[in-house]
Amino acid sequence: MSRVDSQRLYLDTSVIAAAMGRDWPESPTCKELLRAVGAGRVLATTSAESLRELLAILQEHDEEQAALVAAPALEALLGPLAHVTATDALLASEMLGQCPGLSTRLAVHVAMAARLGCSALVTLSQVPTQGLPVLCVAPADPALSWERSSP
Repeated sequence: MSRVDSQRLYLDTSVIAAAMGRDWPESPTCKELLRAVGAGRVLATTSAESLRELLAILQEHDEEQAALVAAPALEALLGPLAHVTATDALLASEMLGQCPGLSTRLAVHVAMAARLGCSALVTLSQVPTQGLPVLCVAPADPALSWERSSP
Protein backbone atom coordinates (compact mmCIF):
# COMPACT_ATOMS: atom_id res chain seq x y z
CA MET A 1 0.00 0.00 0.00
CA SER A 2 1.40 3.41 -0.87
CA ARG A 3 1.77 6.04 1.83
CA VAL A 4 1.00 9.73 1.81
CA ASP A 5 4.17 11.63 2.68
CA SER A 6 4.50 13.70 5.81
CA GLN A 7 3.93 17.00 4.03
CA ARG A 8 0.72 18.85 4.80
CA LEU A 9 -2.42 18.07 2.80
CA TYR A 10 -5.20 20.56 2.02
CA LEU A 11 -8.67 19.06 2.51
CA ASP A 12 -11.48 20.53 0.47
CA THR A 13 -15.09 20.77 1.59
CA SER A 14 -16.19 17.53 -0.05
CA VAL A 15 -13.77 15.46 2.02
CA ILE A 16 -14.81 17.11 5.28
CA ALA A 17 -18.53 16.75 4.49
CA ALA A 18 -18.07 13.07 3.64
CA ALA A 19 -16.13 12.50 6.85
CA MET A 20 -18.97 14.06 8.83
CA GLY A 21 -21.28 11.29 7.75
CA ARG A 22 -22.78 12.49 4.51
CA ASP A 23 -24.18 9.39 2.85
CA TRP A 24 -21.45 8.99 0.23
CA PRO A 25 -19.45 5.90 -0.69
CA GLU A 26 -16.23 7.78 0.14
CA SER A 27 -17.28 8.50 3.74
CA PRO A 28 -15.26 5.67 5.37
CA THR A 29 -12.05 6.73 3.61
CA CYS A 30 -12.60 10.38 4.55
CA LYS A 31 -13.37 9.48 8.17
CA GLU A 32 -10.15 7.46 8.28
CA LEU A 33 -8.24 10.49 6.98
CA LEU A 34 -9.65 12.82 9.67
CA ARG A 35 -8.90 10.20 12.35
CA ALA A 36 -5.30 10.07 11.08
CA VAL A 37 -5.11 13.88 11.28
CA GLY A 38 -6.47 13.81 14.82
CA ALA A 39 -3.95 11.14 15.81
CA GLY A 40 -1.10 13.19 14.35
CA ARG A 41 -0.23 10.66 11.64
CA VAL A 42 -1.16 13.11 8.85
CA LEU A 43 -0.65 16.84 8.65
CA ALA A 44 -3.61 18.63 7.07
CA THR A 45 -5.31 21.98 6.82
CA THR A 46 -8.22 23.65 5.10
CA SER A 47 -9.56 27.17 4.69
CA ALA A 48 -12.20 29.42 6.10
CA GLU A 49 -13.81 29.10 2.65
CA SER A 50 -14.13 25.33 3.13
CA LEU A 51 -15.69 25.92 6.52
CA ARG A 52 -18.17 28.41 5.01
CA GLU A 53 -19.08 25.89 2.28
CA LEU A 54 -19.54 23.14 4.87
CA LEU A 55 -21.80 25.30 7.02
CA ALA A 56 -23.93 26.09 3.93
CA ILE A 57 -24.22 22.36 3.15
CA LEU A 58 -25.28 21.56 6.70
CA GLN A 59 -27.80 24.40 6.74
CA GLU A 60 -29.29 23.23 3.42
CA HIS A 61 -29.86 19.83 5.05
CA ASP A 62 -31.37 21.30 8.23
CA GLU A 63 -28.37 20.22 10.28
CA GLU A 64 -27.78 23.44 12.23
CA GLN A 65 -26.74 21.54 15.38
CA ALA A 66 -24.02 19.75 13.42
CA ALA A 67 -22.84 23.13 12.11
CA LEU A 68 -22.55 24.51 15.63
CA VAL A 69 -20.30 21.60 16.59
CA ALA A 70 -18.39 21.38 13.29
CA ALA A 71 -17.01 24.91 13.12
CA PRO A 72 -14.95 24.93 16.33
CA ALA A 73 -14.00 21.26 15.96
CA LEU A 74 -12.59 21.83 12.47
CA GLU A 75 -10.72 24.94 13.58
CA ALA A 76 -9.14 22.90 16.39
CA LEU A 77 -8.29 19.95 14.11
CA LEU A 78 -7.18 21.75 10.93
CA GLY A 79 -6.50 25.32 12.02
CA PRO A 80 -5.45 27.92 11.79
CA LEU A 81 -7.73 28.22 8.78
CA ALA A 82 -6.38 30.25 5.86
CA HIS A 83 -8.34 32.95 4.06
CA VAL A 84 -8.67 33.45 0.29
CA THR A 85 -6.37 36.20 -0.96
CA ALA A 86 -6.25 38.19 -4.18
CA THR A 87 -3.22 36.11 -5.14
CA ASP A 88 -5.31 32.93 -4.78
CA ALA A 89 -8.06 34.40 -6.96
CA LEU A 90 -5.58 35.43 -9.66
CA LEU A 91 -3.91 32.01 -9.71
CA ALA A 92 -7.35 30.34 -9.81
CA SER A 93 -8.25 32.56 -12.76
CA GLU A 94 -5.11 31.45 -14.61
CA MET A 95 -5.94 27.79 -13.92
CA LEU A 96 -9.49 28.26 -15.22
CA GLY A 97 -8.05 29.56 -18.50
CA GLN A 98 -5.69 26.59 -18.79
CA CYS A 99 -7.94 23.78 -17.55
CA PRO A 100 -11.32 23.66 -19.31
CA GLY A 101 -13.92 22.04 -17.08
CA LEU A 102 -12.18 22.95 -13.82
CA SER A 103 -14.68 24.46 -11.40
CA THR A 104 -14.01 27.87 -9.89
CA ARG A 105 -14.45 26.40 -6.41
CA LEU A 106 -11.82 23.73 -6.99
CA ALA A 107 -9.43 26.17 -8.71
CA VAL A 108 -9.55 28.44 -5.64
CA HIS A 109 -8.83 25.48 -3.34
CA VAL A 110 -5.90 24.33 -5.53
CA ALA A 111 -4.50 27.88 -5.53
CA MET A 112 -4.78 28.10 -1.74
CA ALA A 113 -3.14 24.71 -1.29
CA ALA A 114 -0.24 25.86 -3.47
CA ARG A 115 0.18 29.13 -1.56
CA LEU A 116 0.11 27.30 1.77
CA GLY A 117 2.84 24.91 0.61
CA CYS A 118 0.64 21.83 0.80
CA SER A 119 1.85 18.76 -1.05
CA ALA A 120 -1.63 18.06 -2.45
CA LEU A 121 -5.30 18.97 -2.33
CA VAL A 122 -7.54 16.08 -1.29
CA THR A 123 -10.99 16.16 -2.88
CA LEU A 124 -13.91 14.00 -3.97
CA SER A 125 -14.36 16.21 -7.03
CA GLN A 126 -13.44 14.98 -10.46
CA VAL A 127 -10.41 16.92 -11.70
CA PRO A 128 -10.51 17.47 -15.47
CA THR A 129 -6.76 17.64 -16.00
CA GLN A 130 -3.51 15.94 -15.12
CA GLY A 131 -0.68 17.91 -13.62
CA LEU A 132 -2.53 19.48 -10.70
CA PRO A 133 -1.32 18.37 -7.24
CA VAL A 134 -4.62 16.70 -6.38
CA LEU A 135 -5.48 13.39 -4.70
CA CYS A 136 -8.95 12.31 -5.76
CA VAL A 137 -10.47 10.05 -3.13
CA ALA A 138 -12.34 7.00 -4.37
CA PRO A 139 -14.56 4.81 -2.18
CA ALA A 140 -12.34 2.71 0.10
CA ASP A 141 -9.35 3.36 -2.16
CA PRO A 142 -6.81 0.65 -1.26
CA ALA A 143 -4.01 2.72 -2.87
CA LEU A 144 -4.30 5.43 -0.22
CA SER A 145 -2.91 4.96 3.23
CA TRP A 146 -3.11 7.87 5.65
CA GLU A 147 -0.02 6.73 7.51
CA ARG A 148 2.83 9.22 7.70
CA SER A 149 5.90 8.05 5.81
CA SER A 150 9.00 7.37 7.85
CA PRO A 151 11.63 10.14 7.66
